[in-house]
Amino acid sequence: MDNKQTVSWGTIFSVASVAFGIHVGGGFATGNQTVNFFVKYGWTAIIFPIIAVLLMNLVFRSGLLSAQLNQAANYREWADGAYYPIHRVMGLVYEICYIVIVIMAVSTSVAGAGSLLETYGIPYLAGIVIAGAVFLLITIFGKELLAKASSFMTVCIVICMLILCVVGLTLPGGDLGAAVEVSNAPLGVGAAVWGMLQYVGYQAYTAATLSPYASTLKNKSGVNRMVCVNFLINGAMLFLSTMMLMRWYPQIQGNTLPILTIATMSGHSWLQYAYSLVLFFAFVSTGAGCTFGLVARFEHKVLPNMTLSLRRGIISAVSIVASVLMSTVGLTTLVAKGYGYLGIVGIFLMILPCLTIVWYRNAKGTVTRALPKEQASEDQ
Repeated sequence: MDNKQTVSWGTIFSVASVAFGIHVGGGFATGNQTVNFFVKYGWTAIIFPIIAVLLMNLVFRSGLLSAQLNQAANYREWADGAYYPIHRVMGLVYEICYIVIVIMAVSTSVAGAGSLLETYGIPYLAGIVIAGAVFLLITIFGKELLAKASSFMTVCIVICMLILCVVGLTLPGGDLGAAVEVSNAPLGVGAAVWGMLQYVGYQAYTAATLSPYASTLKNKSGVNRMVCVNFLINGAMLFLSTMMLMRWYPQIQGNTLPILTIATMSGHSWLQYAYSLVLFFAFVSTGAGCTFGLVARFEHKVLPNMTLSLRRGIISAVSIVASVLMSTVGLTTLVAKGYGYLGIVGIFLMILPCLTIVWYRNAKGTVTRALPKEQASEDQ
């Protein structure tokens, strides 16, 4: 870890865009995830999204600093450092959970893309195949292309979402006042807290997904700036979209693509088409970002006689095919059930370790993973 090197703001933004892209995928960009984990609980949705994004980025910070200390280039190397001395068992547990997470995250992105394309007359099955093919192409060319593509897609997503939120919050007919009344807590505050923790628990797995970018951020300063940028982008987008969805909750309740419904209700056809495009970008950024985490883990472990691009293509194809098959159950089922269960596991597997023992080791500069000899000698 080089504490003297300065990381450019362009690099900071590109890594933050990867993190944002993973977060803003099938569940978030459609509004489906926001409704299921925040909006349906009533007035607590005013503050819980910001708390969730804060916790999420504290976990990211802890995870990235651990990856820098332990020279972790993929999620399994990250797990070996984070879970030491029980890393052999916990690393395997994390590996299993991560593979399920990737398939689940990519499945929601594929399912969302399929539902989106279906609204424009493309059959659902054809839509999920198209989405899978796009994810495959981006992941073949590595983290540099992914970072550049994510930066472009993030700018498009943020601009369009800001415009849409302004329109949705000012469009006549909604009732935000009733939604934010303290008396409006249909499931209770305790259930809302649990829902928020499940949300953070699911998103927290991204801390290990980002481990290939730990070296890109160089040092603690680079990590701190990245999580601040990510907090601002994610916090603003999640808060604004939550307020908009709360305002229109009676009208969009039970809808698979609630934000698209609001865009259609606005009467601005250009906004509907623009949102549809950035929604597809959101699916691509999450699908490709999560798939590449799996690629980074296995690209040097399997099929050694093949070229790197071909290996990446095969690994991506296997994970995407599995995701496409899972996406046939539908977006709402994947978000409400799959995200919830994986989020509960993530509370104990990611949030608690990252904010306690891993945080403490980072502060002490403790290296817990056996480094390659040339790296270890440089650090001594």
